Amino acid sequence: MKGMARSTVVLAVTVLTVLGLAVLGLTGANAPSAQAAPLAVLPVTGGLEHGGHGVPGGDFARITVTAQPAPRTLQYPPPPAAVTFRVVGLRKYDHQYLPRYLKVSWRNLATGRTGAVRLRHWRLPGHGTTAPGFAARLGTSTNAVTGRGTVVATVEVIRQADDDPPAVISTIPGVIALDVP
Repeated sequence: MKGMARSTVVLAVTVLTVLGLAVLGLTGANAPSAQAAPLAVLPVTGGLEHGGHGVPGGDFARITVTAQPAPRTLQYPPPPAAVTFRVVGLRKYDHQYLPRYLKVSWRNLATGRTGAVRLRHWRLPGHGTTAPGFAARLGTSTNAVTGRGTVVATVEVIRQADDDPPAVISTIPGVIALDVP
């Protein structure tokens, strides 16, 4: 009976340890790293879409952009501090995405410096042809040279068809603040 009680205690401790690690997110690929930079998430919610078929994803579709300090190489002079903005969960290509892109506007609160980057939130067509339109030439990830300090960023969904001026079609823009070392 003592052997069975000991086995039960060992099993209980093992289960609690595994559960504790899982809850803390310390297993496998989620283990903390000395090099891991803080990651901020900028969700943006699109607006009402109009037109014949509607845009894939429907009205009020959610798009996610992440922001984190860009990696800095060991060189002299050191490269300027920057933030990497990256679209997560790219949408499948559809011709109705061609005039749509994301605009990420940022401000460094320490220096007052501002800027904006544009990103494509959809995949390019897989059939070997080049999609027309300026949004097809945008990347899905880019670095913005922000400098050191607290950087505040917002993201909006923009539609710019033909020669029309850009129109913001997002209803709830994403907003974050990130410390850039």
